[in-house]
Amino acid sequence: MANIFDDPRSLHEQSVHIGRQLYDKTPQEGARPGYLMVSYLTNLLIDDEMCHAVSIIKVESNDSFFQIGEEGGQRNIWQLQGIPASKIDKGCLIFDLDREEGFRIVNIDQSQKNKDSLYWRNDFLKLTPRHDEYHQTRHYIQATKQFIQERMPKEFETDKADESAAMQRSYDYFSKNDQFQAQEYAVRVFENDKVVDAFKEYTDEYSRGKSMPLDDVFDISESAVRKQSKVFKSIIKLDKNFHIYVHGDRNKILKGTDEEGKKYYILYYDTEM
Repeated sequence: MANIFDDPRSLHEQSVHIGRQLYDKTPQEGARPGYLMVSYLTNLLIDDEMCHAVSIIKVESNDSFFQIGEEGGQRNIWQLQGIPASKIDKGCLIFDLDREEGFRIVNIDQSQKNKDSLYWRNDFLKLTPRHDEYHQTRHYIQATKQFIQERMPKEFETDKADESAAMQRSYDYFSKNDQFQAQEYAVRVFENDKVVDAFKEYTDEYSRGKSMPLDDVFDISESAVRKQSKVFKSIIKLDKNFHIYVHGDRNKILKGTDEEGKKYYILYYDTEM
């Protein structure tokens, strides 16, 4: 990639090498054929830096479309084959930034849930997450959500109200602090020593599984917190009759079972909005 940035005139020659490399990394079974397009883009503003980029796009399908025009004094309609911009199957922008770390990349892979397609990001692009405050913040939020949903109910017999309260404490920490400290965070969010220890074990597993080191201390990214805002929304769904949106104090929600075995929640509040 550095060859293209150093000499943009080599784009065609280097695109042939890129195509061969993609072909070599593509599994013989399960992968779809398609069109490969390599482009050189100039004067892009990324994080307040001007840079150039190489675009690599693989399109695995095309569509018919109509073109209307005039020829010989008559209006005509032609049916053509083309590539819709909204149906790019795989693509990336490789920026001439962070060369020493392997270039900064943004990636699209519409078939990323299909194991047969992992060759694009793992074998061809060899992507690894950036180690910065944005990704540290995002991954800690995701790890917290998964731990609360997957581990807490099984190991500590928590209910939806407990899970909602923990996510609210997580949101409070990320939104009210400038710096993240792992031990302080775990104690504030989970409160119980055994849960804190279990969360530490879970984040270690998460880090290994994602190949993403999670730091004990880092600056919290406000942008990552905003983009992960949906993660913090807690909803208790009761059959098909009610949804309870939980935004605050867990102590204002009580759960019980009456004499007939019917489950219920009691909600305490000051003002009806």
